[in-house]
Amino acid sequence: MNNQKYASTFLSHIERTYSKSIDFTKLNRDTAWRVKVAAQQRALSEKLLNDRLILHSCPICKNNKFKLFVEIYGYPYCECNDCGHIFSQKPPSPQAIKKLYMLSGGENKSVQTHIYVNKELFAKRVTVIAEPKVQYVTKRVLNKGKWIDIGCGTGEILYAAKAQGWDALGIESDLEEVNFAKEMGMNVEQLFLGPENVGEYVKDATIVSLVNILEHLLEPKMLMKAIAGSISQEARIVIEIPRHPSLSSFANKVFPDLAVRHIYAPDHLHIFTEKSVEILLTESGLVPESLWLFGQDFYEVISSMASLDGCENTIFFEEILRGVCSTQEAIDKMDLGDTAVIICKKSGH
Repeated sequence: MNNQKYASTFLSHIERTYSKSIDFTKLNRDTAWRVKVAAQQRALSEKLLNDRLILHSCPICKNNKFKLFVEIYGYPYCECNDCGHIFSQKPPSPQAIKKLYMLSGGENKSVQTHIYVNKELFAKRVTVIAEPKVQYVTKRVLNKGKWIDIGCGTGEILYAAKAQGWDALGIESDLEEVNFAKEMGMNVEQLFLGPENVGEYVKDATIVSLVNILEHLLEPKMLMKAIAGSISQEARIVIEIPRHPSLSSFANKVFPDLAVRHIYAPDHLHIFTEKSVEILLTESGLVPESLWLFGQDFYEVISSMASLDGCENTIFFEEILRGVCSTQEAIDKMDLGDTAVIICKKSGH
């Protein structure tokens, strides 16, 4: 990444892996799905508009100079002039955020829960999404032990980790997702983890994973600091985060009324640049070991275009989907993919 607004020498010297093959025809996400989920998310967003904070500086670098990047479902997302971090400038209050992921459900609950509590989709997501990520970590962390997945959702990462020889435990606050994961045979505890109680759960872990978790937290550095201060020197933290600049950021900016992932109001509060990741990790006492960049950017663009046009999921559209991976690989290698997986260790080791 050449632009100094986003670049990080901190991440430039570590191992980089690019792209992840994915068959989008297997995930049941046609244009009708996108339109439906976007409408549901817009309705949810509107319910929380009167219970919000106002941020006057970047939550990562604390710079008070920023500009509007895009407004989605009534939520302004701003880009920091210093580190390039995209953040929800009027995020839901802590109380409203807890309602999105509350223990026993409710009318303001995140739409994502209703999407993922599905046995057929679970099996597909394990194969297409979770297994490659667990394989990536397993190849680099050879001594298998306890894998703690924080915010495990319906348990796809746990399922893949268990199959690959890890002692896998999930922590999840959502009762519906916990019950589903247990039904799938996973070891899951129902709990809302925060900086005040995370230490006792991760102190003997070999791997602590936070897969698509940090972008949901008002203060992600607080949780990362607490985890880093509690794990052993031999343990590793694995994070997956949405990243910017990416083609998906551009797609959300151009098609804000069809946003169903990435800059995703009101759930996602952060989209990280490599520079903001450097700040996050450094201030948490962590250093990166390896970085995997991939995304769903090209799919995001063409599916948004098709949905806007009212295009049905025809054979023609499916043929376009079959060509997504080769195009996405080129996007990833330009450092414009929308997702990063980073394996970190405690500094000083």
